[in-house]
Amino acid sequence: MRKAATKYGIPFGTLNNKCHGKCVNRVGAPLRLSPQCEQRLLTTIDHLAEWKVPMDGMDIRLLVKEYLDRSGISDARFKNNCPGPDWLKSFVARHRLTQRLADNVKPARAEINRDSVNLYFDELEKALAAVHIYNFDETNITDNPGVKTVVCRRGLKRVERKMQHSKSSISLMYCGSASGVFLPPMVVYRAANCYTEWTLGGPAGSLYDCSKSGWFDARCFARWFTEVFVEHVQHQNGIKVLLGDNLASHFTLEVIEQCVTYNIRFVCLLPNATHLLQPLDVAVFRPLKIEWRKILESWRKESRVKGSIPKNQFPGLLKKLQNQLKEENICSGFRAAGIFPTDRQMVLKRLPNHNQDTGANVTEVFNEAISGMLKKHCGYGEKSEMKRGKKITPGRPVLPADLRDSASGPTTSSSPGPLGVQKRPRPRQIISSSEDSNSDVEPSSDESSSEDVGPVFSQKPLQSQFRQASGSVLAILDPKKIPLLSTLVRWLK
Repeated sequence: MRKAATKYGIPFGTLNNKCHGKCVNRVGAPLRLSPQCEQRLLTTIDHLAEWKVPMDGMDIRLLVKEYLDRSGISDARFKNNCPGPDWLKSFVARHRLTQRLADNVKPARAEINRDSVNLYFDELEKALAAVHIYNFDETNITDNPGVKTVVCRRGLKRVERKMQHSKSSISLMYCGSASGVFLPPMVVYRAANCYTEWTLGGPAGSLYDCSKSGWFDARCFARWFTEVFVEHVQHQNGIKVLLGDNLASHFTLEVIEQCVTYNIRFVCLLPNATHLLQPLDVAVFRPLKIEWRKILESWRKESRVKGSIPKNQFPGLLKKLQNQLKEENICSGFRAAGIFPTDRQMVLKRLPNHNQDTGANVTEVFNEAISGMLKKHCGYGEKSEMKRGKKITPGRPVLPADLRDSASGPTTSSSPGPLGVQKRPRPRQIISSSEDSNSDVEPSSDESSSEDVGPVFSQKPLQSQFRQASGSVLAILDPKKIPLLSTLVRWLK
């Protein structure tokens, strides 16, 4: 032992204590919290992150303060029993934690659970007895190259680069198959008219249209379905499955009847779960938009065009973007969404484990402190229910009978519009001259006409109300001094 101490320069006492198990306590100041408490705190942080309520540094410090206060522990090293930033930094380094930027997700997306996913796949497996499986989705690309990492000297508070950009965007419809084939895209401009020069130089077979909002409406979708999708699959043998989101503009009788004619099964995805179940969202659109920013930045540097992208130059940029699409991306998307090959575990393993038995690793004290935090972050007021159209079962093919049932009854338009958008006209109450003739007041010539002038109410309820209040009014005011009041009294008599 002395030879080893001399050779490696270690004090003999230190080496002797280490070999004989002496002075085994950790180096440094003792921990503020017990190891069991820190382990429970780690479990709490992990569980809350899975529940989509992650904690920041201040939340952790306040949680520890709440725990100490409820436990009756007063630590003089903590100001007001609340740990400081130095303790938080040591805690993060000690347990190898990290800080990440949290993406915002709507509560409806966060509430997707295993039961709803399993029901969706139960219906989907019945409909996927087909050779040709397709997925379509709408997206938009903006006229903004985005931020870029640059090299600069230290101390600069803000680094800027001159680059023309705008807030305009253009809508695109993409569709791909499980075999890796992309269909020609469809472009929808925000304009009242679509000119021929806006359609030249784009990808082969691409379709162009316009709308006032710049988004796909029922007319644009029906045109894409007929001129792009049906044109591509009409000569294929066997059943074709088309997967898409549950939007009212997608369900028209024209589209569903064509599905029956060409043996196409229109299957809806689970609502608020397209980030998990839609192949294009899972594996295609993110790399697509990264390539678009590169193409746009290069074009901005070369063209020096001010303002938004001219619509006559957009088809050429879209052609460059179309050439960057890779078939392995769409194949990976179908596989990650559990569609082809069918494997629901690919989706279930990406869901949080809050509905499984994870064990009671969090003590009662932590539960009381956490419940207040969850009420603050996840509490909602009364939610007003919106009237919607007929519900479509996710994973089940849509049939024409589903739309005819919802389209029955009086509507504001004679044409079969999208599902759930028909509105019944509001009834208007009209009092004819024959009904007015029985009232105490003789109607004028204008009132006796049967012309539709909007809601007209009987005068008898008003007269009875005024007669009940006339005694108290006349006792306070003098009708002779107020012309309007005297007229009212004569009308009541």
